[in-house]
This record gives sequence, structure tokens and C-alpha cells, in this order.
Amino acid sequence: MVRARTANSADDDLVIFEGAVRAMILIRFAISIFTLALIGLAISLSSAQSEQTNRADAAIVSQR
Repeated sequence: MVRARTANSADDDLVIFEGAVRAMILIRFAISIFTLALIGLAISLSSAQSEQTNRADAAIVSQR
């Protein structure tokens, strides 16, 4: 059975398309937040590692 295209079915297609666009925008937003969180974590770990390295060097120098 072939469904006849009416104005109502076009509205249904438009609603589905709008829902898909909203979902894509939400997914992109979530990915960008996750990316920013990973960048922040990388910067935090990098600075923590450099602090730890500097303290170890200071301890070695003070023992000599």
C-alpha cells in the first residue's frame, strides 16, 4: 500500500527533521563539552607533573 502524500504527512516529516536537528545540536554540544573537559584535564595533569618535577629538583639541590 502506497501512502498518499498530504499536507499532514509533510508536517510530520518536518517535525521529524526538526527533532533530528535538535539531536545533532545536542550531540555536538556534548562532544564539545567533553573535549573541553579533556583539554582541561591535560593542562591540569601537565602542570601537576611540572610542579612535582620542580620539587624533586629542589630537594636534590638542598641535600647537596
